[in-house]
Amino acid sequence: MVSLSGVLAAQPRPQPTADSTPTKRVPLSGAYSIQIPVGWESQDQNDGTYVFGPNQELLILLDPLRIPDIVDIPDDALPAERVDALVEAIYGELFYDPADHVSEVIGGMRASLVYYIAGENNEFEGKLGVARLPDDTFAYFDYMTLEGELDSDENTAVLDEIMASLAATAVPTTASGAACLVSVATAQTAALRVGPGINRSSVAYLAPGIDFTVTGAFTADDGSEWFQLDKAEAAPASAASEIWVARLDVDETGDCDAVQAANAPPIVPILSAPPASSGGDGGSSGEPAPVPGAVPRAGLWTITFQANGNASCEGFENIVVPTGELFSNMPASNVEQTNVTVTNGGANMSFRGVPFTAAGNGYFGTYPDGTNTQFYITSVTETTMTGQMVGNITIDGTPCSGTVLFSMRRG
Repeated sequence: MVSLSGVLAAQPRPQPTADSTPTKRVPLSGAYSIQIPVGWESQDQNDGTYVFGPNQELLILLDPLRIPDIVDIPDDALPAERVDALVEAIYGELFYDPADHVSEVIGGMRASLVYYIAGENNEFEGKLGVARLPDDTFAYFDYMTLEGELDSDENTAVLDEIMASLAATAVPTTASGAACLVSVATAQTAALRVGPGINRSSVAYLAPGIDFTVTGAFTADDGSEWFQLDKAEAAPASAASEIWVARLDVDETGDCDAVQAANAPPIVPILSAPPASSGGDGGSSGEPAPVPGAVPRAGLWTITFQANGNASCEGFENIVVPTGELFSNMPASNVEQTNVTVTNGGANMSFRGVPFTAAGNGYFGTYPDGTNTQFYITSVTETTMTGQMVGNITIDGTPCSGTVLFSMRRG
């Protein structure tokens, strides 16, 4: 699999620690407030700017309601453009290269930010950026520490907790006050996906005759509209971190046009555990082995891999990479024929040297060569299958993956 280190614009950021620092509440304007460590001081600059921190550590935060008073930013501005506009308005100039923007998750929100060095002797380092709040406003932050301490576990956790506390007070509202609910009348008509887009993996179908809560909305580059659903309601057993459905596939009630915008997650694999095997020799534990709805027919099959796949690292943007660069064992034409064997009444299958076990509406398998390359397959009919091949690696402590979609037909 291709090395993805080139897509990392900065070193990976540690996740917050489980133990939280004792905090105190600081009110901002409106309903906004934040929780800061008890030992921190706070200063209201009376211009929409708040300054927090102890000695040798500083957090500058702009009141979300005052940002429009500081600079006029178009509604369709990209996250990086918002950062640049605010920095120019506050400091009078950009003191970094605009190409240095990176995307990270801070306080549960995706933020566009830049890293910088400051001080006469470069004794400080910091990161500043903009995050979209749940009520569709924006939070600007500038966090600075002594050099070498910015990304310590403690400081990373403190910033995460402060920004999460701000997000918790940014309660989204709709024009009518009616929650947006979606439903379907017929089973297997609305695919649930791990992200907004038909290129995202499908993990299940929306159950018919039940109303499900919409928690976010996203419009893709192709103009298609997607709803993010409450995962606990729509797919509680799924290993996916988010659940999305196409707006065209569902019936709506409530004020769905006023649903808050949500950020699309990076394309990462669904790392669900494979089902327990009944034994490599097809033996039984006393209960019938599960089989998919459509058991594929054994024989010669043709696999067609998409020309391009997706590569991403946790906390970073997705990039499109030629399939042959993602996986070294790809045929030059991205098309190959392979012999498929089916055993144990359809509970087990193998091809390309990979053993598969039935899981849901298809099969799950892992390459036995130790590369942590996995297959997720949906058995459509006895002569048609679709799926994705996912390679997983770790770069500088950050989980990364490469994914390519494929289709299979018998003959």
